[in-house]
Amino acid sequence: MKQIMKRIVNEVPLVLFFLVGILLTTQSNAQSDSSIKNQISVPQTANFWINGRGLIGATSDLHPTYNLQAYGKSWFDNQAHFDFGAEYANRSVTVLGSSMGYNDPFVVGGNSDGAAVIRSNGADRWDRSYDMYEAGLGVPNPSSSLIFTYGTSGIPYFRRYGHDFTVFKVWSPTSSRNAYESTVALVNGDNEEEYVDFFNLSYPTSHKFGMRMQKRATGNYKPFVFEYSDGNITYPVVQISPDSTTYFYGKVGIGTTDTKGYNLAVAGSIIAGQIKVKQPSTWPDYVFSSTYRLKPLLEVEKFVKQNKHLPEVLSAKEIANQGLDMGVTQAALLKKVEELTLYMIELKKENIALRKRVQKLERK
Repeated sequence: MKQIMKRIVNEVPLVLFFLVGILLTTQSNAQSDSSIKNQISVPQTANFWINGRGLIGATSDLHPTYNLQAYGKSWFDNQAHFDFGAEYANRSVTVLGSSMGYNDPFVVGGNSDGAAVIRSNGADRWDRSYDMYEAGLGVPNPSSSLIFTYGTSGIPYFRRYGHDFTVFKVWSPTSSRNAYESTVALVNGDNEEEYVDFFNLSYPTSHKFGMRMQKRATGNYKPFVFEYSDGNITYPVVQISPDSTTYFYGKVGIGTTDTKGYNLAVAGSIIAGQIKVKQPSTWPDYVFSSTYRLKPLLEVEKFVKQNKHLPEVLSAKEIANQGLDMGVTQAALLKKVEELTLYMIELKKENIALRKRVQKLERK
């Protein structure tokens, strides 16, 4: 009896194994030679290979364009891994960086050309339910949304909604990291190392913000030009050259937009160590010419009584209406000084002649 029981115990597993094999073979043949269905009901430690198409976790028909269709949770190890902060649901992949601590939620490596993500007729969008920076400043109900889209030209566009309408921001490094400069560079594309930097300097002894033109290696300084254009015609406004020379193509107003036909209009005071006026008109040295007619003083007296100002000199009313031309005024004043000099010379001659006549009368 003991020997019979021992034989049954030893041979039953073999019998069960053959029975399972027959069932699996029959079921496999019922599906196809390249399909596997419900063969193992418990996890196994083994490699798994499907030569053909596969359907996992459902009894519905496999989608005609998919080689592998899975329902439920899936694990892709080594090549693809969705863990904790990522999930695939409703035909979209969601990456939740908040559950990843300081690990990078999503990393895409570039190819040999340096390209990482290519969008064809698509767009990238970033949405925030709130602005963490504004929340830290105590702004009530902070909101922020940034949308980044590609137009038909391939040029990126930025649109900003929320309390802060800044679309692009570069933070300057802190002094604790031994870095004091933050720049955004526009690089020349002709293989010359030239940069236009928008910089923010926070050196311990110097704080300044601005823009600079840099050259390195094969780069060359070029004039910086600000101009308008409608796509066909260019309208230059100002040019700044490497020698610090600034050229304005049009009129300049300081403190005012009313230039009234002048190239430079200043509303307020001007102080300078030296002012030089280039006078285009003839300088009044012609007064000393022998052909110049000097008005008699009585004629000048008559004009002054009638007009209340000197001849050929603007009146107060004219100055108030049209302003003071320094070059013309200086020339007019000099002319009057030269005429006054001629009057004094004539008076001196008359005085000498009168003294001679007096002396002759005294001798008699």
